[in-house]
Amino acid sequence: MQNQLNNQDREDAIEEEAVAWIARLASGEVTPLERSQAHEWCQRSPEHEQAFQKARRLWLGMEGVREAIAVPEGSTYVAPAALRQPVWRRWALAAVLALVALGAVLQEQRLDIWLADYRTTTGEQTSLTLADGSVIHLNTNTALSVEYTPAMRRIELLTGEAQFIVAKDEERPFVVHAAEGQTKAIGTEFVVRDYGQGATVTLLEGLVDVMVDRSLPGEVSHIQLHPGEQVIYNATEGLAQPQAANLQLATAWQRGLLIFEGTTLGTVVEEINRYRTGYVVLATDEIADYRVSGVFDLDNLDQALITIRSQLHLYALRITDFIVFLQ
Repeated sequence: MQNQLNNQDREDAIEEEAVAWIARLASGEVTPLERSQAHEWCQRSPEHEQAFQKARRLWLGMEGVREAIAVPEGSTYVAPAALRQPVWRRWALAAVLALVALGAVLQEQRLDIWLADYRTTTGEQTSLTLADGSVIHLNTNTALSVEYTPAMRRIELLTGEAQFIVAKDEERPFVVHAAEGQTKAIGTEFVVRDYGQGATVTLLEGLVDVMVDRSLPGEVSHIQLHPGEQVIYNATEGLAQPQAANLQLATAWQRGLLIFEGTTLGTVVEEINRYRTGYVVLATDEIADYRVSGVFDLDNLDQALITIRSQLHLYALRITDFIVFLQ
């Protein structure tokens, strides 16, 4: 086991050195001595050469960077002619990366979310008990507002995901509004997730009625869920047919876990980005369909990335701890 750890540490160290060499060679300020040193570094072992080529391919695969680096056919290292780039290119790249990060953070951050009654930040989870004894568990990046009147209990899920454990009150229905639809219950337990383009409702106990706010003539606008069922809806396609839900997966976040069973890497990365501060980016579209299975700890998602990278034989490039490119 110790040998395996040592080998992994050595591999990680070589890859980090390769990234450092690529960044230096692409800076536009590299000296002839440094180019010679990079060439010598690549010749140290097949592992060094392989790490260098991985780093180069990842760098070349980044949108907006292709024109900044061109590697002649058959070259082991980046050729000098490709390195004579103005210093502003480095700043342009940094700006692009910063905008990517900023866009990920601010995506869907509407004013009503900032004014919500209750909010969680990235990676944060919390629970609250309402005036009637109902309990809401809020997952990461969730915002909701609560409106209680003598005739109604209304929850507006503005973004994110929450589990609702509803206290029975036949005189006041409990209604969760989310993404052009609503879920109505009297006393039951269910999870609602707003995924940006629609919502998913998963029923754990009891019965709920799920309705879409808008539907075309002939479309189903109302269904009743039974325990263990899940339904997706959105404004464009209305209500889908209920499906059997894997409740262990649907509620894994409450146990501090992310569980995937043959899930596409694209979906896995989207989930990790919900919980992890920063942003993980797939450098190419081709790897988005790779399949991932595993159980990962929400408190250690960097280790999850290492495991996924190893399982799928991917390469990771970190731009600080905030942005990670996978290829």
